Amino acid sequence: VLAGAPVSAHEEPRYLCPDAQFDLVVDAAVDLAAVSRLAHLELAGSCSTPGVVRLRATTQRAIAAADPWPFREAGGWDRARAADSLRAERDGGDAGDAHITVE
Repeated sequence: VLAGAPVSAHEEPRYLCPDAQFDLVVDAAVDLAAVSRLAHLELAGSCSTPGVVRLRATTQRAIAAADPWPFREAGGWDRARAADSLRAERDGGDAGDAHITVE
């Protein structure tokens, strides 16, 4: 995982809405069923309903020009930029970075 919202290496919101969606940027296409089996939240004991909440991966697409800056620049300023043109042209999951929505 290269980037995410609303949670990422640099973003740790104190509260999330019950219907929050999580967007992830990964460096290759993924199996949505596998992500759905693995993705979950672990709510702290201090939450009103502590425990594990299962998540479901719903969509996957290429990074787009309209995506937020952290998504477009995922991988860092010093990443190998030779494949950057593929980041916005990928279709069918064959190359480039992928944007995944998880609910």
